[in-house]
Amino acid sequence: MLKNPGYSEIFVNTVVSCVFPFSKTNLMSFCGSQVVDIYVRVQDRYLDDILNFMEIKMFIRKYKATDCKEIIDLFYNTVHNVNVKDYTKEQLAVWATEQVDLEKWNESLLEHYSLVAVDNGIIVGFGDIDKDGYLDRLFVHVDYQRKGIATAICNELERIVEGDITTHASITAKPFFKKRGYKVVKQQEVERQGIFLTNFCMVKKI
Repeated sequence: MLKNPGYSEIFVNTVVSCVFPFSKTNLMSFCGSQVVDIYVRVQDRYLDDILNFMEIKMFIRKYKATDCKEIIDLFYNTVHNVNVKDYTKEQLAVWATEQVDLEKWNESLLEHYSLVAVDNGIIVGFGDIDKDGYLDRLFVHVDYQRKGIATAICNELERIVEGDITTHASITAKPFFKKRGYKVVKQQEVERQGIFLTNFCMVKKI
């Protein structure tokens, strides 16, 4: 079950209406260390003005349908350039194909709680989780690896869920989730187009 993030959105509106006319220094004093977390959940109509005001280049926001094509390209490039150390080219070819159903991806991402990380207008990471606590996807741009982006997205996805969280982690992602307290329940062999790929069903107890 997903938690209601309404309080943060209300707090953002309060900050915008009461503090935005003042200086950056005053806004930082008002918000303190919470300012980065606040901007993760800012409403779209305020986003550009606030980011410019705070001189913030990288941020996390909710997924929009217009993000889908860029996200699919990120997914394809990440799988074929990052996961290549753990899977064969044949496995990668059936995992991230060149023929993708854009409509189904968009429908799935809109149904889930989905976030994107943006740096200077470029989507550099994304992740999504469903109402039952299944963390479906978590991928970071090949040029932005090991910068804390996956951690930042995952923090927000986990925060929104009540109850245990499950994911099916690739060989590549397994160490990341293990460090976050996820435990391997079982190793799996997933078949795609007659080719098998290894992943791990992992659970984080909340």
